[in-house]
Amino acid sequence: MNKSTKYSFAVITAVAVVSLGTVVSKPGQAQIAQGLVILQPNTPGFAQNGNINVSGTARASQFVGGGAGLTNLSWANVTGAPAFLTGIPSPLVVNSSATTGDAIVTGKNSALTGAIPGVGGFTESVSGSGVFGIANSSTGASSGVKGRSESTSGFGGFFLGSATSGLNYGVYGQTNSASGYAGYFTGGKGLYASVLEVGSTALVTNLNADWLDGQDGAYYTNAQNLTGTINDARLSNNVALLDAIQTFTAANTFDAAVTVNARTTTSNFTMTNGAAANTVMLGNATGVASWGTVGNARLTSDAASLSKVTGGAFSINAGDINGADQSKISLFTGATEKIKLVPNAAGAAGLINTYGPNGNLNTRLTFLNGSPDNGYLAACDSAGALQAQLFVDAAGNGIVSADTKNFVVPDPTDPRYNIVYACVEGPEAAMYTRGTGRLVNGQAVIDLPDHYLKLANLATATIQVTPLDDCRGLFVKKTNGMIIVKELGGGKANVEFDWRIEAVRKGHEDYQAVRPWNDALPAGDEQQQWNARLQSIAAKRARANRSNRP
Repeated sequence: MNKSTKYSFAVITAVAVVSLGTVVSKPGQAQIAQGLVILQPNTPGFAQNGNINVSGTARASQFVGGGAGLTNLSWANVTGAPAFLTGIPSPLVVNSSATTGDAIVTGKNSALTGAIPGVGGFTESVSGSGVFGIANSSTGASSGVKGRSESTSGFGGFFLGSATSGLNYGVYGQTNSASGYAGYFTGGKGLYASVLEVGSTALVTNLNADWLDGQDGAYYTNAQNLTGTINDARLSNNVALLDAIQTFTAANTFDAAVTVNARTTTSNFTMTNGAAANTVMLGNATGVASWGTVGNARLTSDAASLSKVTGGAFSINAGDINGADQSKISLFTGATEKIKLVPNAAGAAGLINTYGPNGNLNTRLTFLNGSPDNGYLAACDSAGALQAQLFVDAAGNGIVSADTKNFVVPDPTDPRYNIVYACVEGPEAAMYTRGTGRLVNGQAVIDLPDHYLKLANLATATIQVTPLDDCRGLFVKKTNGMIIVKELGGGKANVEFDWRIEAVRKGHEDYQAVRPWNDALPAGDEQQQWNARLQSIAAKRARANRSNRP
């Protein structure tokens, strides 16, 4: 060494102490005999056998021998030693804050031959890393690990993770620097210098192309951004490449059938061998399509045409239009439905609806709700609420209901007018008959017609009689199914009288005058009918209030 070095020797093997101040240029025989080392004026001097026992400080310009003979030497006791050598830990951790220059640790192999790595990292731990490099600098071009090799068959860095299980990495790189690299690769083959080359032919998974060339995923969906030949195999595996305007001419066509799963959407679709405008494509049973028109002549001459254009919902058979099960016909004025024909409505019966200009129901020809074999004809007001009905109830009775029931006949003396009579109504299903009788000696029997006796329940009958001439008055007795009229006070008058009898029809004795609103409805949406009913009631009340104003 060329610097002052302080040594402390603890082992004393000599039995005598030599004073350096008394040493002469040549060793004395006594010294040699005693086995002591003497100082010599020449460099390097001649070899001597002996020991040194020094108490104090030894100074010299240099020491030779490479330190091979030094034992138990601590760097802490070496004055002027590099500071980092005084605290080398195990394992070794090298720290630096440099933002420029080479990597913190550099492995260099300058050999021009041989397969010697610049840096070799090995681990056999199930969770270790062959090499683990971290560059924490937030600035600069720092590298966690940097390897370099100038050998014709060597490696700038060679990393091997030998464990066959666990979280084992051959190479793991990480950097927190905004301009650094967790791993940095340069060079390459020939014209492809600085291009990453994957030597293995195995499938590379989880590779994000956005990180390789700076292009986002949408870049690759446009065929205009691709160069070179796009062959059939590439097209079949990358349908997104067709996401642009494509022109296929001559032999650039699809050789086999093209199968489209789901649907095809296009803004401009043209087929060769097209027909005239307003024609449709009709397909046969084998899927071959042809152009043609669908008009009255074609529908009547080709019974299958209607079925083709309606998807089989309707067809022509012997000149008649036949609808498939559950198919309906709706006629519109613009976007407003006007007439609906449903051959198989809920309940397996037919339905015909017509609608007014406001879109609400006008009339309904259908069946009684809950009795699909019983007919129902209804007329509605502007709200779509039922106001006049003609139907057959569940008991088989024909029912006519409306606000008023009339007969209408032309005025026999003035054809400009009609004569309209309203029916007399009451809270029962009653029937009446009337006539004129004659008292003989103050008594008469009313002779009822057979058709009345067959239908009327005489036990419910009420009878009115009016004498047509002077007498004491009349009264009526019902005895054994007979109706007897007598003069009051035992009179014996012979006068005529008018009579009227009303009775409930047999089988209708339990007629209910107050019933639930939905007691008998036509088939259809009950909630919709209820909403129309409320709207209609409100409209009638509003009209009544207006008519009652002074």
